[in-house]
Amino acid sequence: FQLETEFPDYYNLNYDLSLASVEDIQKKLSQHSDFDKTAFIEYFAGDSAIYTFFISKDDFQVFETPKNEALTGAISTFQNFQNINPGLLKSNDLGSRHFQNYTQSAHFLYQKLLAPVLENSDFEKLIIVPDGNLGYLSFEAFLTEPPISNEINYAASNLDYLIEKYQISYA
Repeated sequence: FQLETEFPDYYNLNYDLSLASVEDIQKKLSQHSDFDKTAFIEYFAGDSAIYTFFISKDDFQVFETPKNEALTGAISTFQNFQNINPGLLKSNDLGSRHFQNYTQSAHFLYQKLLAPVLENSDFEKLIIVPDGNLGYLSFEAFLTEPPISNEINYAASNLDYLIEKYQISYA
């Protein structure tokens, strides 16, 4: 009680459990010109589906992506790739297999988790709030298009990384 009465700002900072509403987020996005072309994308990983909450200054939508073996496998493959020894990414059979696994999972995850949300949009910035295992993914390394060749080449000139199209931040 003493903390609450003597240091109300500190108390509120630590114990205020209020959540931002959709309207609160839209208001913030509308108030600042920096957020004109910004999409706020929050994920909730449920038992049988991943729910995507998309908020822009004048739109709100919810998308449901069924959690199936293909999706959980792609998430696992992409997570494993992020932890791989760079020495294994050379031009050999193992490097080729890793490249193929990476490009397939990176494009698949983009198609399932972001493409439906960003379809026909002109956003420049994405604020991503992941949940569960999605918090371990580097969304900026997703591929918006499949690779143009199977030659091992991680350069941006060969692959369409999400980071090349959007400024990305996480919350």
